[in-house]
Amino acid sequence: PTGANGITVSANGIIAPGASGIGNLTIALGGTSGNVTMLADSSFKFDLGTANANIGTIAAGSSDLLVLTSDAAGDFVFNSNDIDFGSTGTGVGYYKLFDTDLNATTWANLTYDGTTGLVTSGLTASNFTGGPSANFIVGTAGNGGDLGDIYLNVIPEPSTAALVLGIGLLLVGRRRPRHH
Repeated sequence: PTGANGITVSANGIIAPGASGIGNLTIALGGTSGNVTMLADSSFKFDLGTANANIGTIAAGSSDLLVLTSDAAGDFVFNSNDIDFGSTGTGVGYYKLFDTDLNATTWANLTYDGTTGLVTSGLTASNFTGGPSANFIVGTAGNGGDLGDIYLNVIPEPSTAALVLGIGLLLVGRRRPRHH
């Protein structure tokens, strides 16, 4: 879609790049005087396929993708929006969700670490599968992602071995009281 004055997604409105199944949605911002604004309580619906092992090698078609072209600084405004993944996705790893021509300055109201890219506010994830938790990461020079693009990282459950090791270290670290 294009719009001379930009696009506003109203409360309870949903952007779904692949409507049914995995697909791409391109928003061309060249020649517009506005931006894309997600109002509070608007959301996204993304489908996930197979996770990618590395943020730097994302297979085409592994998830829905929202592509912005001819974007400028502040052209996409988040308002603490949720992405519902509809209980899709297989395995732990990375999915590319947003592709920008520019870099992270495209995103307004998105807070993230400049080195790791870990997003701390602006987006939340719900209904993903493959692992117990997930986070969003903005591509940076330090993490190997494409600069400014937004990824979902589904995180594995801690392994039983790591859990046993952690408990063992905790027990070794306990001091027994001395009896005189």
